[in-house]
Amino acid sequence: MRFKSAFAALLLAVTLPMPLIAGDKMVLFAQEDPKMNAAMNEAQSTLDEALALIPLHNGTYNQALTLKVALARSDGAGDEIIWVGKIRPIAGSRFTGNLENTPNHLQGKKLGSKVRFSKSQIADWSISSRGILWGNYTTRVMLPHLPEDEAAYLRTILSKTPLPK
Repeated sequence: MRFKSAFAALLLAVTLPMPLIAGDKMVLFAQEDPKMNAAMNEAQSTLDEALALIPLHNGTYNQALTLKVALARSDGAGDEIIWVGKIRPIAGSRFTGNLENTPNHLQGKKLGSKVRFSKSQIADWSISSRGILWGNYTTRVMLPHLPEDEAAYLRTILSKTPLPK
């Protein structure tokens, strides 16, 4: 499990649409980008199926699950979309989790900070199992915009279809 966590952190840093403080690559999409919006809509529409695949342990989803969540930027200029792990359902369709990346526009938050969010804020999901990544709808849209070596590597670990069959 330790390998999966380290690997997931590395992979998630590569697939973020926002740069990390450490100078990670940035892949920007217009807010109205049809492919990215379709990917986020599809991720939302399959979220319940994905959550049903992951067991809860002491009230927290298995660490194989991470969610890409749209959190309001501190400067009021929209949302920062960032990966969140250690997902715990709370009341209704609300969750808590910990930031899996260093935020750029969430004042007072850092890598590992606890955040609260609703199901409607979830832009994507990822399940890591046996070296394969399921979900990652937004990552799949980003592939053509990444350096070829990174995209080629991601293609080797992304599942053929986002949902397990």
